[in-house]
Amino acid sequence: MNSDKAEGRAVTARKKAALVAAKKLDAAADAVSAFALACAMCADASSPRGDDDGRRLLAQNMREYAGHLSSAYDK
Repeated sequence: MNSDKAEGRAVTARKKAALVAAKKLDAAADAVSAFALACAMCADASSPRGDDDGRRLLAQNMREYAGHLSSAYDK
């Protein structure tokens, strides 16, 4: 019985942590995107260099994983 309760608490904690992580990943992706936009406005060597720019890829990956976490744990 205690094992079932402990497992239930662990599952609940995982769900909560996943949803918190999803929100923070979305916020971080927004921040990285804003940074890339600010770099682009400088029109210098810091400008994003296309679809394979690390900042864009990072933001896309964070949004993708946030979506996965939300779809898997927001039930």
